Amino acid sequence: MPAEPTYTEKCIRNKILNKVNPVIKHGRASHNMGIIMLNGKKVAKVKIPNSHQKEWKSKQLKKMAENMKIPLSFLCGLIDCNKTGSDYYTKLEQNIEDA
Repeated sequence: MPAEPTYTEKCIRNKILNKVNPVIKHGRASHNMGIIMLNGKKVAKVKIPNSHQKEWKSKQLKKMAENMKIPLSFLCGLIDCNKTGSDYYTKLEQNIEDA
């Protein structure tokens, strides 16, 4: 059985900000939210992790993937650098069309 993925908050934050480039919404919470736009419409949101070395476990990653409207394996590909921001937006568009 393969090990469940774990990544640091800092790593996840950097990959999401650099590849997905969400519109940052500052709020009162300790984490900012990122609004993901596609063709001028808000289609998803993502919690932007803090820049800490704390590890996120599979449960947190699954929730993030769900919010970003992609499978967990695709999110892991984004973080591991197997997928690009363009790949994400292509997959997101496909997932929205299929819904």
